[in-house]
Amino acid sequence: MDSPIAPSTPLRYPFPPGRDGGVPSVLDWARENEPVCPVVLPSGDRVWMVTRTDDITLVLTDPRFSRNLARAQAPRFAGDDYTTLTGALFNLAGPRHTRVRQIIDRFYSPRAVRRYRPVIEEQAARLLEEMAQGPNPADLMTAYANALPLRAARRILAVPEHVAGIYHSSVVTQHHLGASAEAVAAATAAVTDFAREVIEVKRHDPDPAEPVGALIRAHSGSLISSDELIGTTAYLLITASEPLTAPLGTGALTLLTHPRQLRECVTDPGLWPGAVEEILRRHHGALGRPRVATEELSLHGVTIREGEGVCCAMPAATHDPAHYPEPSRFDIHRTTDSSLAFGAGPHACPGAPLARLFLHTAFEALFTRFPDLTLATPNYEIPWEGDLVFTKPACLPVTW
Repeated sequence: MDSPIAPSTPLRYPFPPGRDGGVPSVLDWARENEPVCPVVLPSGDRVWMVTRTDDITLVLTDPRFSRNLARAQAPRFAGDDYTTLTGALFNLAGPRHTRVRQIIDRFYSPRAVRRYRPVIEEQAARLLEEMAQGPNPADLMTAYANALPLRAARRILAVPEHVAGIYHSSVVTQHHLGASAEAVAAATAAVTDFAREVIEVKRHDPDPAEPVGALIRAHSGSLISSDELIGTTAYLLITASEPLTAPLGTGALTLLTHPRQLRECVTDPGLWPGAVEEILRRHHGALGRPRVATEELSLHGVTIREGEGVCCAMPAATHDPAHYPEPSRFDIHRTTDSSLAFGAGPHACPGAPLARLFLHTAFEALFTRFPDLTLATPNYEIPWEGDLVFTKPACLPVTW
């Protein structure tokens, strides 16, 4: 791990990733020296950042920190992104949040997501066969990590192929910290229009066995409003693919740079769930979208005023040595898990079981098809995407 530095504050986000996509060294510094630290987001908005596991759990679960970012004065990462959608699950609270979440939760339980494994396996097999028939070395990001989450998401959400044209670019912009406020707002409008189009296509015969169909039927039965239907459909479309690209690409790199542990997984597939858990602990976190203080309070001697934003540095939470022994060490046999990377409290990510299943299936397929896969360039030469919410390699040259 890089040694912590002593930067000037407020810090400016995004932070440079650590070695091999690891936790940014500035987060280790903040945890030790300024656990409630001022940070300037790409939008220019100033928020407080918390970096200790216990503080992050507090912010995620305490009702004094609101998840609702639909208000115009709420802090923004780069612009008016999907967190501005009034009916999205992201912005709902209390009974309204429970009512909408109950409709989709049944599709994302550990038992329910098992039915998606054949879908992921089929799409993985197609991409890996295309990769096998193509040039060697290949860029694993282009051939596999960028493509598989999108293909799987379209099928899991039953998105009709003929309406999917604008999907990917608009979703990527939602997670791009270097995009202009105008580009982010335009992408949000495009994704919202896309959600409406998907709903319209499905409205005449909604399938209650898939999430969007269930939301449409709930709306027809007056259980949810039009804003909740459109906003939550857009939320599912935005979060279903791009957040999985980073742990798939960065996780593959981590496995390739820890060949002994990779061989253990290939020899004993029962170890894949533990490997996925450790990859998610190590790589899945990002600076969480702001929570807004609903009253004045004090944390570590810092006064957080009503209306101010607080962001949780999730990679810092899952690398906190008070909770994770030797946090910089990659260990597929670790007994701690990655749960906090998916949030906590009522707004914990509903898709966590699906993310785990997806990565388990994707890694097992990759290293079963290419058991001798190796890096085609030294890991220290691999370039990184510096302006994305979720850190990932810009390219990942591999050979076999």
